[in-house]
Amino acid sequence: MESNNIEINKKTYILEDKVLGEGAFGVVYKARDRNGDFVAIKKIPKNKFLVEEKTFLEFFKDDCDVIVCFKDFEEKTDYVYIVMEYIEGEELNSSHVKDIGIAKLFKTLVNILNKLCKKDIYHLDIKPANILVNKKTKEIKLADFGLACSRDKTKKKACGTPGYIAHEVLKDVKLSCKADVFSMGATLYNLLTGKILYKDWRSYGKNPYPYYDKAVENIFNIDDKYFEYSIILIDMIAIHPADRPTPLKLFELLDIPDKEITKKEKDIVEYIEFYIDDFDEDFFDSKKEYIEELLENYKKTRKIKEINKEDIKRIEKGYDIKLSN
Repeated sequence: MESNNIEINKKTYILEDKVLGEGAFGVVYKARDRNGDFVAIKKIPKNKFLVEEKTFLEFFKDDCDVIVCFKDFEEKTDYVYIVMEYIEGEELNSSHVKDIGIAKLFKTLVNILNKLCKKDIYHLDIKPANILVNKKTKEIKLADFGLACSRDKTKKKACGTPGYIAHEVLKDVKLSCKADVFSMGATLYNLLTGKILYKDWRSYGKNPYPYYDKAVENIFNIDDKYFEYSIILIDMIAIHPADRPTPLKLFELLDIPDKEITKKEKDIVEYIEFYIDDFDEDFFDSKKEYIEELLENYKKTRKIKEINKEDIKRIEKGYDIKLSN
């Protein structure tokens, strides 16, 4: 951009030098709002902008535990601008299997699939690069809805990233949320094996069976401590959608009741319990400081001003701390 400032809906943002991402559909910049808080601003040429990207982000604006939060939007003469939550962290990678733990990682990624499926949204570009991990809290969020579509507006042509695109997307047939189940399975396969399921989408589209057989072989060579997840992973990357589990079935396979996930999303005490194992002394001086940051993120993602006083007391009692006012 020519200037260090950009105005979106009469709000001025100061652009940083750092470009967070760049691709065929636009550029994502790091910026500060008028309060000095960081945001991410995506600049998209109007001829490449799909209104679904903004629409789908808005669907989660009040429920963005595991989806990047939508903040603002404006369409100008040549470009479209989307303002989103900025996440200080990195793309999902194999180191997070150990840092976060395979159980919590798997559960959070399945929760992402469940949220998408419940709203009949197909992301169609799930891959490690589009899943961001907060450096401090280790919270995981899905980003980039640039290729997404809904059940009533199916893509007319193949899209996504080789190695993560489901076979039915390559064949341009009717889609379901199981296309994203495949992509998430391919993502987990990459994290656990260090390999990409396939690199040549044309070859995979013509004959996926050798790639699947090789992937199964690699999965069975994964560390034995991941065995129960390996079996689920094999089903997630199945060639035919009918052979893949739905997100709800994945909850069942992982022994996670759907109501438990919902409860963790809504109840602040459960939310703290869910993330407290990620407390890292290298980033926080005390568990109190870590909990206070979780509380701030909880308020921000749910767009609420204050936490219920009774809940604050429960947290203080449970962790033997005195929270700041």
